[in-house]
This record gives sequence, structure tokens and C-alpha cells, in this order.
Amino acid sequence: MTTNTIIETFGLSKIYHLKGKDTYITALDDVNISIKKGEIFGILGPNGAGKTTLIQILTTLLQPTSGYALIDGYHLIKDARKVKLKVALMLESDMLYYRLTAYDNLKFFCKLYKVSNYQQKINDMVKIDIGDMI
Repeated sequence: MTTNTIIETFGLSKIYHLKGKDTYITALDDVNISIKKGEIFGILGPNGAGKTTLIQILTTLLQPTSGYALIDGYHLIKDARKVKLKVALMLESDMLYYRLTAYDNLKFFCKLYKVSNYQQKINDMVKIDIGDMI
């Protein structure tokens, strides 16, 4: 991995086994990508092409069947905790606790993922005039 590469995959594959059947589905097959810092990168493809599977692997939500990836130099599996501190994922549906305020949701997830100095980071959001969104 070069110093300006932020995401790099090496032979990433994911095969799903359908429970109760002798059927296997290949969602990813030997994916090799290299994304540089600051680069805009899109993942396009039809339904079932493996886009979501790739994103789930790169965000540590799913482990590959084979291959590996480096996120900012950290091994996706061996350094999963460090990778989780580097990546963020916004799903189609919200993942917030509706009984908590936006501020309390931020505080909860910051504590959960052991974000250092989270209170200052939340205060900084208020300073840049997005406080009304929390």
C-alpha cells in the first residue's frame, strides 16, 4: 500500500451458503481495487452485483470468504477496531434510537465506539452552526 492509498483490496471474495441447501452464491469474486486519498470513487452495478456486500466488508460488518483489504494501512480483520474508527456508513434507513435526541444519539455512539474527546467534537458541531440539527 502506498502512502496515498486509503482503501486497497486484494482478491476479496464472498460466497454465501444457503441454509438447508447444497447451494452456494458468489457475491464477490476476486475484487481488487485501489482508492487514493481524496479520490471520488463510485460502485455501480445491477441488483445482486455485490455492491452492498463489498461495502459491508469494507466497513467490517461482514467478513470476506477469502482475500483481504487495507483501510488507511490497517488490515480489515486483524485491525478491525482501528478500521471501525476510520470508516462511517450511512444506510438507507436510519439507525438512530428514536427516543433519544440527536445529541444523545451522538453521545451514545461516541461512547460505544470510544471516540476520544467526543464532547469537544459535538461542541465543535454547534460552533459551525449545525447545532440546531443536533
